Amino acid sequence: MVIDRKIERYVREVMKYLPAGDRGLAQSEITEMLRDMVRDHAGDKEPDILDARAVIEELGSPEIMAMSWLEARHDFGEEDENALPITGWLSSVIPAIEKISWKKMNRAVSVMLMAFSVLAVFLVCFGIIALSTHMITTMLPVFLGCVLGLVAAAGRSVQVRQM
Repeated sequence: MVIDRKIERYVREVMKYLPAGDRGLAQSEITEMLRDMVRDHAGDKEPDILDARAVIEELGSPEIMAMSWLEARHDFGEEDENALPITGWLSSVIPAIEKISWKKMNRAVSVMLMAFSVLAVFLVCFGIIALSTHMITTMLPVFLGCVLGLVAAAGRSVQVRQM
């Protein structure tokens, strides 16, 4: 049916703007909602492609629809599949910690890894300069810089695999 293809194309575009974990639920909910809206828009007559176009235009771009779906899901208090699974005494002490999303946590880890990288470069450069000018006699700053550099590199590779 032409209406179903129109709805499927729109829903496919919406899915591009949603996190992977939300796509299965979102696809079925949005598809069903669109079909209902098209039937409502048609009223007593048989729905046609013009009704589907009007409903899709009313909803807006796929990007806006994806944001609306995420906001509606959050407003109704549905559990966020992207929230970190923190339970037990910590969640009772700090209830807001359950709402931290992977995206926010990933951003914070990226900033921390960038700081490690900068500190690693600084320590290695400082250590080499200090050793060559005989200000220090130990390789500790160079060693610490290398360790921090390895931690930052390992952290970035783990981040890339999760995405």
